[in-house]
Amino acid sequence: MEATLPLTGSEYEEWGDPRSEEGLASMRMWCPYATLGRLPNGTGATAVLVATALNDPRVPAWGTLKWVCRLRSRHEETNAPPVLFTTEGIRGHLVDDMSEASLDHSATEYAFLFKALGMA
Repeated sequence: MEATLPLTGSEYEEWGDPRSEEGLASMRMWCPYATLGRLPNGTGATAVLVATALNDPRVPAWGTLKWVCRLRSRHEETNAPPVLFTTEGIRGHLVDDMSEASLDHSATEYAFLFKALGMA
């Protein structure tokens, strides 16, 4: 809510100004964390792989982890699909490379996908 932070005040026009009731309500409609709170427990229980990066300038790792924790708390069944969380140090928004870390990440995604689809 601090307009002097990078990418804050300049995005009020696109996403809404959280200082107004209308703007805050609009932001909560698309907020992934708030959306989970509006769904009944067990809704949309599916296998999920969530990846974040410690150095991502747009999405802080703690925000992603907070969402994962809330999602996991909604999977009350003991045989619920897994919600996996992975953290990397160098990836994130604006990083596009074919380094070994990038290839490892792709391998993790494929392994998860194959397992979730019953192919492994």
